[in-house]
Amino acid sequence: MYFRLYAIIALLEIGTSLASSFRTDKRQHGIAAAKSISNRPKHNKNVLPMIPSSFISVSMLEEERISSRFKQRQQQQQQKLIDQPLISKNIWEEPKKIRYTKVCMSDANNENDKGVKESSITNEEERKPKKEIAVSATIDLPFSASVAYDAFSDLSRQPSWSPMIRSVEYLDETYNGNELIVATTNGVTTTDGNDGISSSSPVTEWTMGASGLKFSWKAVSTTLKRPNCIAWESISGLKNMGKVDFVEINEESSKMTLSMTFLTPRIVSAMFRRSNKLASYVERAFIMETLVRFRDVVMLEEEEEGLGNTLLMTRSIE
Repeated sequence: MYFRLYAIIALLEIGTSLASSFRTDKRQHGIAAAKSISNRPKHNKNVLPMIPSSFISVSMLEEERISSRFKQRQQQQQQKLIDQPLISKNIWEEPKKIRYTKVCMSDANNENDKGVKESSITNEEERKPKKEIAVSATIDLPFSASVAYDAFSDLSRQPSWSPMIRSVEYLDETYNGNELIVATTNGVTTTDGNDGISSSSPVTEWTMGASGLKFSWKAVSTTLKRPNCIAWESISGLKNMGKVDFVEINEESSKMTLSMTFLTPRIVSAMFRRSNKLASYVERAFIMETLVRFRDVVMLEEEEEGLGNTLLMTRSIE
């Protein structure tokens, strides 16, 4: 019996010693692991990761390829600018026709049988449709049609009432062409009550400026019918034509209608993408403004002339 008791006590002591040794080993292992973790080097954000040399070489090659493509594209653009034809100084003139020779091959094997035929072909700019703008405006005048006709027919006075006209000069030239046929012969209709025809028409040079642009043209009168109608047409420069009609209402009032048709220059068309916007701008800023200023200028002149006549009559009576 005692022998069994001693055996149990011995087994308990052996188990206790084994448990304590296991706990000691586990504690020492945990301390060693914590020390190893604390001794690890910390990550530095400023230090870049190691990149393989093969990747660096590939990136440099790609960068060189991109830069070479960019330089090649730049050279192509510069060459296009060099090869582009220069624009004519007078941008308001219509593009001139370009003549070239077309070779018609009658027999491809025999060069002596080649037929040559000349053709007149316009360049691309001339083949493009031009924007034709037609505008018109009407105003009532507090004076007779004869007074209005006499004032407007003096073309050198146009800058007095036209906001965009800079100057109008009569040239020592006359125009006598088939383009200005009014009746049965070439010329201009100059009538005063009865129809009459002149064999030539004086040439006037007009200069216009607006929005930093300036251009000019030469024109001739196609109709001068006092006191009802004045018509004109350009013969060079900006293509335009126009007419002004005077309708007598009574001895002291009349109605004036100004109509114009012109081909817009390319630079002006670029400023106005839609022709209706350009037409409305010209009608408002040029045509209507011209009529209003013409009415005010001539009305002031008539008032001053009437006042002067009254003073003369008063002095003569005295």
